[in-house]
Amino acid sequence: MGLRFLLYIAALYEISIDKKAMYKGNPMSIANPEFYVIYNGKEDYPEKAIIKLSDLFEIQGIENNLELVVTVYNANKGYNQKIMEQSRTLNEYAEFVAKVRDYIDNIGLELTAALKKAVEDCINENILREFLQKHGGDVVNTLFREWNLDEALEVRAEEKAEKIAENLLKDGMSKEFVVKNTELSIKQVEKIIKKINKNK
Repeated sequence: MGLRFLLYIAALYEISIDKKAMYKGNPMSIANPEFYVIYNGKEDYPEKAIIKLSDLFEIQGIENNLELVVTVYNANKGYNQKIMEQSRTLNEYAEFVAKVRDYIDNIGLELTAALKKAVEDCINENILREFLQKHGGDVVNTLFREWNLDEALEVRAEEKAEKIAENLLKDGMSKEFVVKNTELSIKQVEKIIKKINKNK
């Protein structure tokens, strides 16, 4: 996120500042940027975290001439109660996301159906009502694309880990070593072992 924000703010400055002013003798002034991320993913995440651009630098432990700091707030239901109390919209968005996940995880609805049901129920319960009445369809389409992308990336990462695990096992590495170094579960590794043995 630090790198993405760096690119975003550079692009914003490029289109918003007077190009000629950069070459004048008197120093120019530019807007003070602030960088925030609202996190609503499924992984465990603290209520508040700081991400720095320098975390990505190849050489760590030295003084950096470039820095960008991003504050991340966990906006899932049950987190950051003070912020939620101050922002009804953010609190209601957390409620909406919680409903979608509940419909998927506990009721067994597919993503599209869960999104549509959450929109309908939230409108009935006066949660983001005005916004969802106007943009409910857009919300479903946008979140469907975003959440499907997240799932696709997770699947791709898992497939890559499974390929690495398969190569390690073929090279004679132990099951325990593979589990530790790929973050796959013991069941997943055992399944790969069965596949290898079957193909011998």
